[in-house]
Amino acid sequence: MSFFLIMIHNLNMKNQVLTASGWLKFEWCDEFLQWSPSQYGGIDELILFQKDVWLPDIFVENTAQHYRELGNNQMLISIKSSGMVHWEPGIVTETSCAVNIGKYPFDTQVCDIRFLTWMHTNKTLTVSPETDTINMDALLPNGEWDITLTEAKDYRYPSTYRPGTYHTGVNFVVHLRRKRFFYVLNTIIPVVMLSCLNVLVFILPSDCGERMALAVTVLLAFTVYLGIISDNIPKTSESLSLLAIYLTSLLALSTASVVCAGIVLNIHYRDPSHPVPKVLKWMFAPAPPRVPEDPVKPPTYSMETQRASVSYWERRPVFWDQR
Repeated sequence: MSFFLIMIHNLNMKNQVLTASGWLKFEWCDEFLQWSPSQYGGIDELILFQKDVWLPDIFVENTAQHYRELGNNQMLISIKSSGMVHWEPGIVTETSCAVNIGKYPFDTQVCDIRFLTWMHTNKTLTVSPETDTINMDALLPNGEWDITLTEAKDYRYPSTYRPGTYHTGVNFVVHLRRKRFFYVLNTIIPVVMLSCLNVLVFILPSDCGERMALAVTVLLAFTVYLGIISDNIPKTSESLSLLAIYLTSLLALSTASVVCAGIVLNIHYRDPSHPVPKVLKWMFAPAPPRVPEDPVKPPTYSMETQRASVSYWERRPVFWDQR
C-alpha cells in the first residue's frame, strides 16, 4: 500500500480535523485471477469494475466522520495475467489530529492518516507500506501550511473479536509547519504597537482630556485581538498559547492603566481644600523618623541654683567677660 498526496486542504485548529486528498495504490496477487495470454489471443491485462473482484476491507481508522468504503462501484481495477491486481482508489480524508497550540502562530503540527483492515486479521491478511514516505510528486501547495516531512509506517491494532491476533494497516504521518508571515503582519506587529500605546496614557497631560479615552481604546483593542485568537484555537486546557497568555497580560496591564488614569484625573480635578484621606496618608506619607531615647537624663536646675550661679558670675567680672 502507498499514498499519493495531492493537497492539504485545511487543518481546522478549532475542531482539530485535517482535510487532505489524494489516491491510494494497492497491489496484491490473486491466485484465482491467473491465465495464460496465449490461450486468450495474447490478452495479458483486464480492466474491470472494482465491484467484480475481491478487495481488501480497508477503512480510515481515525476518520472524523462516518466510516465508508474506499472507491466506488464505478471505479476500475487492473488485473495482470500473472494474477497481480492493481487498484488506485481516490480519497478525500477528514481525520482527527491532536494539535499543539503552545507556540501559535509559530507552531508545527504532526498529523496522521491511519488505514486499517476492518475484519481481516494478520491470520488472513497483512497490509504493509510499499515505501517509508508519502509520494508527493503531484502535491499542490497550501497557502497556510508547509509539509516538512512525511512517513509511512506499519500500523497494528489488537483484534477485539479474535484474541491473540491483530489488524494490520499503514500509518501515514505528515509534519506540517505554519506559514508565519500573515500572522506576523496581522497579529504580532499590531499587538506590539498597541502595547507601546499604554505608556502614552501616563505621558499625556491631565488637562488635555484624552488620557482616559486612550486608555479605554487600548483596552478594547486588546480585548478584540484576544477574542479573535480564542476563536481560532481549540478550547482546551492541555496546551495554552503563549500569544494568548501574552495578550491576557497586556489586557491586565491596560486595565491597570485605566484605573491609574482614573485616580490621577480624580486627584487633578479635586478641590485643593479637600483633605487628604487618611488611607492615602497611611499608604503614601512617610513615617517620621524615630529618635532614640537617651538613657542618661539631662540634669534639672531649680530657681535657687540659677540665682546662685548668676550671683557667682557677678562677683567675678573677669570670668564674666570670658564667658
